Amino acid sequence: MKPSQRAGRLRAVTTSFTSALVASSAGEVTEIGDEVPERWETGTQIHEGVAGATAAVDYLAGLGGPGENRRARLEDAWERIRALEQELCLELLDVLESVPGVRVYGITERRRLDERVPTVAFTVAGLEPRRVAEELGRRGIYTWDGHYYALEVVRRLGLEYEGGMVRVGLVHYNTLEEVRGLGEALEEIVSSR
Repeated sequence: MKPSQRAGRLRAVTTSFTSALVASSAGEVTEIGDEVPERWETGTQIHEGVAGATAAVDYLAGLGGPGENRRARLEDAWERIRALEQELCLELLDVLESVPGVRVYGITERRRLDERVPTVAFTVAGLEPRRVAEELGRRGIYTWDGHYYALEVVRRLGLEYEGGMVRVGLVHYNTLEEVRGLGEALEEIVSSR
């Protein structure tokens, strides 16, 4: 079926759906409305999902500066988060690259930091990623090891049979001190092998 045919069929189905008549338990017949959200959601809405999404948006808006409305506060919050996460990523790259035997994968050029997120994959020469992640975990630093469902990337890097990589991800509530603590922990792990 061609995309234009699928689109036409979808319109026909949704038109008939939204104009369908539904019998209530009392035997009354009511029409399903053509207004959003009832047009697409019949039955009980997912109230906990709506409450959770609202709380998340309110939290993010609260990270922004004073603005004339929620959208302005959200836009400011996203800018603040981006700036902080870029600062954290810069420190993370500096810390990782200062530890002997650590190899960082992905974009490391400082002028290109705006092209990446503050999630960094790395390996430590002579240590399996699982061991590095476990040792960091013992120190209260939680990371991932393996291929993180990016098996083809790990294969192309030649790391599939080496246990993959260690991955650490930072977000706006992490601190520079935590990043430096990761570096200190890695140095301890490397020196104890």
